[in-house]
Amino acid sequence: MDTGNIQKTLKAPDLTNAVYSIAFSPDGQTLASAGYDVMIHLWDVDTGNIQKTLAGHTGAVSGVAFSSDGQTLVSRSRDGTVLVWDLR
Repeated sequence: MDTGNIQKTLKAPDLTNAVYSIAFSPDGQTLASAGYDVMIHLWDVDTGNIQKTLAGHTGAVSGVAFSSDGQTLVSRSRDGTVLVWDLR
């Protein structure tokens, strides 16, 4: 396999919003993206489709991270909050 080639392009529902943070789940099957639209999108890496959208912040979401078992996601926002999400 060649290196440095684009494998897939994922397009957010609202293309006017910047993406500030992304994180792969430990199993590599899910990608979390977060940004200006205050939402967190969970993507199926294979299909490129959004599996779920998480809403809870009132400001732009500036960071996301999965727990080591992939069942918890943590997000931080410019609204001054850190939210812990149960993904089970």
